Amino acid sequence: MIIPKKVKIFGFEFDVSFKEDLDKVSGIDGKIDFDTQTIIIEPDRPQRVLEAIFIHEVLHGCLSYAGFDTLSDNESFVEAVGNALHQALTTSEGDLING
Repeated sequence: MIIPKKVKIFGFEFDVSFKEDLDKVSGIDGKIDFDTQTIIIEPDRPQRVLEAIFIHEVLHGCLSYAGFDTLSDNESFVEAVGNALHQALTTSEGDLING
């Protein structure tokens, strides 16, 4: 799976970038910022983990814009559904997204 430089969530375009030491500064591997329309990911992770972080942050965006703020704020829920989506979109034979 290729992590894009931009992603649309409910019609809003978010820039996707990588920032080293994000986990040291805030204790997290990724974050979505609705004010600046950015998704930031800690780059020092294996590729499959980076993909899961990206999907996790996009899911936060989808839930928030769909009006499910309570679910978006529930990290356990977002982690579980995000991991399930990542597994469904990637297989040992290849990615469903990239063929």
